[in-house]
Amino acid sequence: MTKIALVLGGTGTIGSATAMAFLKESSIAKVVVTSRSQEKLDRLAQEIKSTMGEDAAGKFLGVVGDPGHEDAAKDMQAKVIAAAGDKIDYAVSAMGFGWFSHDPLATTSRAKIAEALEMQLFPAFGAWKVIMPLVKNAGGSYVFVTGGGPDTFLGPGTGGLTISGSTSTAFAKVAMKETAQDGFTSTEVSFQVGVCRDPSAMPPGPIAWLSSKDAGSALVSVALKRKAHVKTMVIRSQEIMNELIAEGIAS
Repeated sequence: MTKIALVLGGTGTIGSATAMAFLKESSIAKVVVTSRSQEKLDRLAQEIKSTMGEDAAGKFLGVVGDPGHEDAAKDMQAKVIAAAGDKIDYAVSAMGFGWFSHDPLATTSRAKIAEALEMQLFPAFGAWKVIMPLVKNAGGSYVFVTGGGPDTFLGPGTGGLTISGSTSTAFAKVAMKETAQDGFTSTEVSFQVGVCRDPSAMPPGPIAWLSSKDAGSALVSVALKRKAHVKTMVIRSQEIMNELIAEGIAS
């Protein structure tokens, strides 16, 4: 039990499930979870303690930070190093995928598009700059969580969401290519489905809903098995999710 895992944006639906999946792994000594909200970190810590027990709660470390701004990102890096050292074996970046609706692009303001980028692109970019070196120090693995591609979610009022989602997946691909020979594994996992705690509670519609628990297990499997270097794993169905959980890579 010597490995360090980090979940960026670890209090969200996918992030919290990923943190809990890491906590189940016997090889993991600490699971560091970042969030912009101390309140959300406290709630997650209490949930872990009540549902997983004292041992899992003892492995959990919460860090407040906002990597969407450069100075704040450097401060977050310092907190992570203070909590867990300067080597991160497994990092999962699960930040910024929020749902919101805007007017059609022809009548949307520049400020609204900037808001979408602030939510989805800049936190992932800032976190990569400060956390990737720690993963590189360990020769570990870095997993980008993306989604919101226009071919999946584009519809009335979702232009800003799909543009920012497309930029975040483009960023992940560029970052992977630029560091492909740097001694650590990087993978993008793109969710082209909805993810929630209880898919059975969601109304029927054009988007398939899958379990956040399964999503967390899939991301941890990808991080630990390290079979999908500089690849994008696209989750469109439960079958693909199951393959990632079992194998850490999907055909």
